[in-house]
Amino acid sequence: MPILCPNCGYTNPDGAKFCMNCGSSLTQQISTTRVIVKTFKTKNADLDSIRNQISDIMDQIEKDTQKGEFGFPKIGDKKPSIRIVSKNAIENGYLKLEIQLSSPASITSAYIKNPYISATYISESTLNSGNNEITIYFGDRSSLVSGERYTVMLGLNLNGANIEVPVMVRYQS
Repeated sequence: MPILCPNCGYTNPDGAKFCMNCGSSLTQQISTTRVIVKTFKTKNADLDSIRNQISDIMDQIEKDTQKGEFGFPKIGDKKPSIRIVSKNAIENGYLKLEIQLSSPASITSAYIKNPYISATYISESTLNSGNNEITIYFGDRSSLVSGERYTVMLGLNLNGANIEVPVMVRYQS
């Protein structure tokens, strides 16, 4: 069993009477105590190392799952999937859409391009993962020609995403 110097902590070979590092006298009783203390410190050091590793892992998990804008998890570099899955027509000023998303989002704006007409009402501005049905009201717009195609722009809070939605206008009497 190696003998630890009580003065400097140097590990000396078994049977040594004096420390090979500092020259202090070694006794078996003191060295046994030092070995036990050193073993205990080593085990605590191992525990501290494990605690530090767990702490590092927890920090990384926290960074990876930090909440982003509007309390939704950050997506990182992964591009969100956005699909319009319904037929798109503005009927008497209302546009009903079904949007499929891979992650939660919010509609930040909605307007018709050329001529610019801003939405006056959006039924569900907070969208969940999966399918979402929304209704957008643009008002009774006689400037839109029935049967003509227009483009509706939807702004989402997903990396500044804007969705162009081609629509047809219909008026029912």
